[in-house]
Amino acid sequence: NNGDSACESSIPIVSIFGTGFGTFQDSQASRVGDTACESSHWTSDSSISCQAAAGAGPALSLVVTAGGQDGLAEASAQFSYFAHRVLSGHPNNSPTTGGIIITLTGQNFGHF
Repeated sequence: NNGDSACESSIPIVSIFGTGFGTFQDSQASRVGDTACESSHWTSDSSISCQAAAGAGPALSLVVTAGGQDGLAEASAQFSYFAHRVLSGHPNNSPTTGGIIITLTGQNFGHF
């Protein structure tokens, strides 16, 4: 939802700086890669805040749509999600018949 409400959540807020974002909150929207932001908040002609949606991937383009035109970020202004990482699994062996529950611990598995 790209409304004019303030971005509030534990989901990352990405500040996008550039030019030509318009003179008031109207039809501006933003996205990370191909995924629309949960919300976008226009700050000025040169600044928009984007509440990033859940996603994955490195070096994603930041895109702002203003006045019906998409503008891409410079190559140096990209956004990356942290990759998930498995640190351990327990138990670390099983009978060949399977059917056991393995508990994985790690980082960046997401949230619900």
